[in-house]
Amino acid sequence: MITLEQLQEARHEEYRIYGFKHAYCELNTCCDYCDKRVRFGCKLINKIEDLQTKRILKICKEVNADDGDSN
Repeated sequence: MITLEQLQEARHEEYRIYGFKHAYCELNTCCDYCDKRVRFGCKLINKIEDLQTKRILKICKEVNADDGDSN
């Protein structure tokens, strides 16, 4: 079980301060031991990031294709 003190310490890496989610994931070496609600949130976040990445790549292709046609 992770304590609040451990979580606070894990947020500080060298000269950076990370959020609680990042620190919690770093302390849990495996997703199998993660809280089921936190794990569900991570799955949602990953799905949203995947959708955003696909959209960004599509937008960039469209812009690059438009630039190439106009030359």
